[in-house]
Amino acid sequence: MSPDGVSIAFVDQSGNVVVADRDGQHRRTVLRGSIDVGYEPAWSPDSQRLLVAKGVAGGNVTMGIVTIASGNFTPLAHQPQDAIHLLWSADGEHLGYATGTCKIATADADGGNARTVPVFGDPNSAANPQRRRSCDPYSISPDGSLIAVNQRTGDQPDGDIGRDLFANTIIDTRTGHNATLPVTGSITAILFQPNGDILVRTKNGTNQLTLLNPDRTIKAQVTEPATVKNSRLLGYTPN
Repeated sequence: MSPDGVSIAFVDQSGNVVVADRDGQHRRTVLRGSIDVGYEPAWSPDSQRLLVAKGVAGGNVTMGIVTIASGNFTPLAHQPQDAIHLLWSADGEHLGYATGTCKIATADADGGNARTVPVFGDPNSAANPQRRRSCDPYSISPDGSLIAVNQRTGDQPDGDIGRDLFANTIIDTRTGHNATLPVTGSITAILFQPNGDILVRTKNGTNQLTLLNPDRTIKAQVTEPATVKNSRLLGYTPN
């Protein structure tokens, strides 16, 4: 779902990146020869571009940006190594992604200055005794310092190559530490906004939405209607 709530994007069975209205109508192909699994299209904050990946000769992958209006594909100037599930930060100035070994990394918007988050995903039990890791980034703060992920620990399975559509933890990308959130219940989704606000979805009998200020104090809190209790939270468009 695009950040403005108007469009959806997906890769069809022929490897084409398709954009459509959110009800699936008015489909149009914006890129051919895309790779789907592990490289699902990711919307830019302005809803005008998509982060995608193309297959090239020799079985290699080129990550880049396709402009919706023109269909022009521009490769990232720097190709992050071992990157899957790329996402833009909420302000479009940073990228976040997972690696094939369930570490989390960040980079500039052009793919440069790639850096793996310390400690998190480290297989060394002395450094990372809980074996905290994730192959599934979900949302990134405007400055790239925080990233929401579906964190796994211990012997929990890592899942498959498809990106999980939920998040339970915020990781500080500078330290690898978990960030504390002032909510109760099980966290199922965390969405950063361009202004730094954070929308958190929790489940404790009923689903609750909590909007946090950038300093993680509570701004607003509402209970979700029961009719959407089994739905995934994929985006948030403030009125």
